[in-house]
Amino acid sequence: MTKEGNKTIPFPGLRPYKESESDIFFSREREVEDALSILKRYKLVTICGESGTGKSSLIHAGILPKLRKGFMGQSGKDWVICDFRPGISPIENLSYALSESGSLYLNSKAKNTDHQNYKSVLENKGDLGLIDLFGASEIYEKKNLLIVIDQLEDLFKYPDLFSSEDSNNDDLLFDLV
Repeated sequence: MTKEGNKTIPFPGLRPYKESESDIFFSREREVEDALSILKRYKLVTICGESGTGKSSLIHAGILPKLRKGFMGQSGKDWVICDFRPGISPIENLSYALSESGSLYLNSKAKNTDHQNYKSVLENKGDLGLIDLFGASEIYEKKNLLIVIDQLEDLFKYPDLFSSEDSNNDDLLFDLV
């Protein structure tokens, strides 16, 4: 909610809704339920649309709160959510997001080498790397893992900006998906 003088306005303006604003996010219930149904059945949901159409709001204020309230997935009602933007180093950013979210820690402890280990496994094992990391984690068969990739379209929209000498990382990210 935003404040304007003495008035509270229940809309965030041009920025996306946050998860904490799910109580004022409405009129998208059908899309949320459709996305959750697809996620349950196929384990992958792709949300596409023009810039400014509410994709991030749908995810953060619609889907994520439902998951946190106990939406039943393959491994029960508990979810670990890893949210990242690919940027110019997609695999590095995914590795950071996985280590920062604590989703794949072993022995309940984070190590300062987790990020580098995750990156190495992903780069060396390719599209099976994420499966290996998840399978070796403490959450395997206990919690569901949701990876939200926001702004993936930037890799297509701005190829000159996001292409680097290590453009294989872009391809690897798509293989992981």
